[in-house]
Amino acid sequence: MKKVYSFALLLVCVLFATSCGSTAGLAGSSTASGSSVYSAGQSVGSSLKNIYSQYKTDGKFDATNLNNILNIATLASNYNTLKETEKGSQFYGDLIKGMIVGSSNLVQESTADKVKNGIVSSLSGVNLGTIINTAAQSAQNSNTAKNVESAATEVSKISNSLTNIFSLFK
Repeated sequence: MKKVYSFALLLVCVLFATSCGSTAGLAGSSTASGSSVYSAGQSVGSSLKNIYSQYKTDGKFDATNLNNILNIATLASNYNTLKETEKGSQFYGDLIKGMIVGSSNLVQESTADKVKNGIVSSLSGVNLGTIINTAAQSAQNSNTAKNVESAATEVSKISNSLTNIFSLFK
């Protein structure tokens, strides 16, 4: 009986926390955490943080690093959301909040628009399909060196843009 009571209490606490938007404190509004735009921003922020961490460790951006390719693939898969969510639009704030939270505050509100626009401009003109396909194949463990090389060629096209974006981080 005590186990059932404990489980029920735990379930009530979880339901209360999720229904009242207790995670919204991070996002700044109760609707932001549920938004797909917020989630996209969070994925972008997290990928940027991971790429930046490698950049700081190695002192350069490594386009052949499979983890970087996977993180760039995440940026690429969110390209349309980044491009279409303009400043002043209904979901712009959700995107920015997601980027800030996902990057663990590496992206700041004061620089978020420059970061967003930098990603969009750096990814336009790059074969995003090659990068995304390589990431998908590596997830299935069927990745070949040729695919990584092909993706690395596309990823290297944006290395200077990423370095410029990293200069905005403190």
